[in-house]
Amino acid sequence: MAGEMRALIYTFILGMLSAPAEIRLASDLLFRLRPIGLALRAAGSLRNVAFATFLLPAGPPTPKKELFQTSDRCFACHNGLSTSAGEDISIGFSWRPTMMANAARDPYWQAGVRRETMDHRESKAAIEDECSKCHMPMARYQSKFEGREGEVFSRLQFGSDNRLDQMAQDGVSCSLCHQITKEKLGTPESLVGGFVVDTTRNRGEREEYGPFKIDDGEDLGVIAMPQEFEAAATRTIEHLKSKTAQISIDRVDVSPGRLRAELSVQNLSGHKFPTAYPSRRAWLHVTVKDRGGRTVFESGALNPDGSIQGNDNDADPNRFEPHYTEINTADQVQIYEDIMVGANNMPTTGLLTAVRFIKDNRLLPRGFNNETADPRTLPQGGAANDPNFTGAGDKIIYSVSTGNAEGPFQVEAEFWFQPISFRWANNLKPYNAPEPKRFTGYYDAMASGSAVMLCRAAK
Repeated sequence: MAGEMRALIYTFILGMLSAPAEIRLASDLLFRLRPIGLALRAAGSLRNVAFATFLLPAGPPTPKKELFQTSDRCFACHNGLSTSAGEDISIGFSWRPTMMANAARDPYWQAGVRRETMDHRESKAAIEDECSKCHMPMARYQSKFEGREGEVFSRLQFGSDNRLDQMAQDGVSCSLCHQITKEKLGTPESLVGGFVVDTTRNRGEREEYGPFKIDDGEDLGVIAMPQEFEAAATRTIEHLKSKTAQISIDRVDVSPGRLRAELSVQNLSGHKFPTAYPSRRAWLHVTVKDRGGRTVFESGALNPDGSIQGNDNDADPNRFEPHYTEINTADQVQIYEDIMVGANNMPTTGLLTAVRFIKDNRLLPRGFNNETADPRTLPQGGAANDPNFTGAGDKIIYSVSTGNAEGPFQVEAEFWFQPISFRWANNLKPYNAPEPKRFTGYYDAMASGSAVMLCRAAK
């Protein structure tokens, strides 16, 4: 399964390389409430939602001043580097298979942006401007400096000589991060693309750690090789398995016809898990087997299409699986996720349709305190009233029927993670546009490997 997950990561991030040039773009949408607020305010709703904008000095624009360089200017010197042991530590090669380098190329992001612009056609310009903040930041900042809005789909002409197109396609590139000033950095208004770049001085006068002159005609390219993506996917999976979570079966009691197990899950990361974009989910796959190895109970098995057995939301887009303190039947699954609802109080995967969370039981980081935490970060739904759902992790009971099966019984618990869940992928299928169709085709082809087991315990 790890091999399939590695292939899935590779496919999701780099599937656009095999697509026609005119539709080859997108990236993992980092979910933010402020971007939702901006587009909805443009549509005339949610007027009280605050949102961040780029912090640019006042004054007339200077269209001819170019604020950024593309990454090919950096690769000439920052490649060909190795340790005394021969390990390649070239910054360019390490960077270009990352999500930052491909922020403007991920097919899931492109499909998501297209979906939003189709759902809210009157706000198309505002949506593209907001989504380009994080995924095409150089082109967007340059555009705002020149008095224009950021654009997404018009910037996808690969091979274009237009500098804004080139900046857009370079994603979150070297020249952007290495020019961010200290001005208001770390304050709430600097978040969601609200960083500040010096626009008063000309190129060559600003602190950018370069660029330095390179030989004319140097063809460096910035498209990572397949083996680089393979290595990046492998590192991602290894990190997930070793640094994300721990699971334990603390106690098992057996009585005639029934088994009761107490499980604990601990979040090892420094933030909620899963974090960021709400397509991500983690869950418990628990099985009980009898003395002959036959399964007498199972909850949370992954189906070949990427759905979870027993999950209400995968079976019906208008329902969702609640947070559990105790599980008794196979159609109950403990899924750690955030579920959004629209104004009609029905679950939605549309960012601009969503108005609030109805469920947020993502595992809390160690030290999280409900009494002192920002109210916007508190658990929502059943987890909010679960005394065993804390910064120390989650404790849950499985009390299940064993029927006439004979022990001794074996209890196995697995903790799984899926970056793009079945419902989030399948809700793109009704959209008749190249980007959603391309992505859902990728998903269907790789759905059986769309998740990875992070840890397991047995008793």
